[in-house]
Amino acid sequence: LSKSIPTEIGKLGNLKDLNLARNGFEGSLPTDLGMLISLTSLNTLVNDLSGPIPSEFGVLTDLVHLDIASNVITGTIPKEVGNLRALVYLFLEENAITGVIPTEVGNLETLSFLEIDINALTGQILTEIGKLSNLQDLNLGQNEFAESIPTELGLLTDLEFLD
Repeated sequence: LSKSIPTEIGKLGNLKDLNLARNGFEGSLPTDLGMLISLTSLNTLVNDLSGPIPSEFGVLTDLVHLDIASNVITGTIPKEVGNLRALVYLFLEENAITGVIPTEVGNLETLSFLEIDINALTGQILTEIGKLSNLQDLNLGQNEFAESIPTELGLLTDLEFLD
């Protein structure tokens, strides 16, 4: 018996905080969650969720905290994540995410925590990350990035943790 996140949650238009962490959910992240335009926090940490991050999440412009870590998420980080301008916490670690970090991540000027370690990301570490002046925690380890570290990371004067 599959235990998936019900799509009907997308009808809860006034919902601000959705914490589904550690519940054994399976299946994909419902695209209907993109209808929760008042949402400020979405947490699906430590489940068995698979499939891609829905591009529909790009309309959740009030989102401050997005944590889908420790699942089996596949596909790429959608460029629409760059629309989440209020985002402070972005936790995507311990999944099976592939591809490159989209340049639109450089739009997340309020971002303080970016954790995308333990995935299968490739390409260069973005120079645009150097624009994220509020970044305190940057965790990129255990991916397949090219070996060079962009000099723009030296602009991150608030950075306290780098992996």
